[in-house]
Amino acid sequence: MVGFLVKRLLAIIPIFLLAILLTFIMVKMSPVDPAEAYFAASNTHPTPQALEEKRQEMGLNKPIFLQYVETVKKVVQFDFGDSYMTKRPVIDEIRERLPVSFQLGLGSIILTFLISVPLGFYTALHKNGFVDYSTRFLAFIGASMPAFLVGYLLIIVFAVKLAILPLEGVGTWQHLILPMITLALPFIVQYTRMLRANMLEHMHEPAVSFARMRGLKERIIMVKYVLRLAIGPVITGLGINLGTLMTGMVIVEVVFSIPGFGRYFIDAIFSRDMPVIQCYVLLSAVLYLVCNLIVDILQMYIDPRIVKKGGHL
Repeated sequence: MVGFLVKRLLAIIPIFLLAILLTFIMVKMSPVDPAEAYFAASNTHPTPQALEEKRQEMGLNKPIFLQYVETVKKVVQFDFGDSYMTKRPVIDEIRERLPVSFQLGLGSIILTFLISVPLGFYTALHKNGFVDYSTRFLAFIGASMPAFLVGYLLIIVFAVKLAILPLEGVGTWQHLILPMITLALPFIVQYTRMLRANMLEHMHEPAVSFARMRGLKERIIMVKYVLRLAIGPVITGLGINLGTLMTGMVIVEVVFSIPGFGRYFIDAIFSRDMPVIQCYVLLSAVLYLVCNLIVDILQMYIDPRIVKKGGHL
């Protein structure tokens, strides 16, 4: 078990360095001159001499390899530079906005499991029943609707017409209900159907048949054997689809005017705030790696055979 965790932790290091390299290349290939973007964010028109001085200050005149090495050193020290818009350290701006996005993302994941697992479990046990057919219909509807449309519909119904939930912003837990539903809906649809299909498949496993021969109660068999085997791909899928969650969070924060990490990224794109954009991409990569590590650990406890197979999920 310890060896499994060590291998996973060591595997993160080269992937993280590769993420820094790809982000560095992306910035260098961008047609935007960081020095020009810096002055444009301040609504000033620099002279050629001022541009050249700013490029030297940013280290843009150094060899590419040295620029990359300095970038790695700064990232390791959590130094992403100063925002072109606010002139404040980017890491300070992120500290103020990341908790809101973290609450929204974590709440959406919890909501996904609280709904998709019981619903997928029930529809598997009552195949072709009313709830099963209704879930299929709602899954088709939910999978066809983009996140921004779902968000606006929820705003119209619950914030404008019924006036029972806040329209936008943050402050109380009520402000997070509609954004969490908007963000979680596509995952609820996907993982409800996935869990149903996995449970139907595992119901005919030899271990399940043997458990029935031993006289175990059907409820115990479904929870201890079938559900435990079927939920593994759901957890893995959620870790793999973290990029979709990050994309959806950007849309949701814009729709509901949430001052989180995603909206900060959108504002940085429009203002060509390169340090913020670079920080967002790198932190997204780190978040993806950490969440996948957590998923691997959960899978290890759900199915100990993973460790025996050498840690291959």
